[in-house]
Amino acid sequence: MKETLWDFINNPANKIYFTAIISLFIFITGGIVKYLFQKSNEFKKRKDIRNTIKILISKTISELEVSESNVFKFHKTVSIEHNQSWSLTHKELTYLDTFYELKFTDIYEAYRIKRKWKFCFCNRKKDEISFHKLWASLKVLKFTENRIEPDLITMVDKHIGYHNKYKDALGKFRLNFDHLMVEVNGKELPSKIAEFINKQDLIWFDWQNLDEDKRTDYYITYNYVIKPSLDLIKEYYELEITKVFDKDLLDCTHQYIQMQALLNTYKNQFYSHYLSYRTVRRKMKVINRIINNST
Repeated sequence: MKETLWDFINNPANKIYFTAIISLFIFITGGIVKYLFQKSNEFKKRKDIRNTIKILISKTISELEVSESNVFKFHKTVSIEHNQSWSLTHKELTYLDTFYELKFTDIYEAYRIKRKWKFCFCNRKKDEISFHKLWASLKVLKFTENRIEPDLITMVDKHIGYHNKYKDALGKFRLNFDHLMVEVNGKELPSKIAEFINKQDLIWFDWQNLDEDKRTDYYITYNYVIKPSLDLIKEYYELEITKVFDKDLLDCTHQYIQMQALLNTYKNQFYSHYLSYRTVRRKMKVINRIINNST
């Protein structure tokens, strides 16, 4: 008589096989569940990382627009003609350091796995290049951020040094001319000397008629006093008394040229910072669109 399935199962000789099969099934099922759970967590982690990077890039782009505008406005004020104090509204990029707080390997893996499922090899290669360009752009951004404040401090400190020397030389020039006026007061002078003194006095007179804020501006004093006085001395170079003013006027001119060169250099430097912000912002917009187009 045929043995029923129930009899086969209840047969003591067969129980050991069924126990082994059930144990193996439970072990395999548990392993599969554990594997799926692990992969699910890894997928969620990778997706969370990609979403975080996407948000960080978007926030950084928004902050870059502000920094870019502020640095551009500031660079336009860095000139010899600017007669007010410099003010750079600069806020550190809040989210820049957050990029570096995340592990590069985790970020790379999150995007690498995503790229593997793309059918077109060209798209995978484009994503790979864009991902590395993102980190190259962040390095440029970090370098620029670290240079803004030191460049501003150096520019202002050097400018103050040149400006103080300029004021000292201008003061000496004015003092020497006042001494000359005291010496010749009431004396009958040769026509050439009298003509020179009258013209020099007129230069100072025109300067004194300016508004107070203009009289203290070194750009104005140079163009209203120093430059005309130099031209006047060249005109009357044969007079002995003009030699008294040579050193002071040349010192003023030297310091003015130093200030001008300094400000031209830093005008270009801050324009370079502006270009860095603008270039990185534009690149990050494209990069964000490429690497996160299906996130």
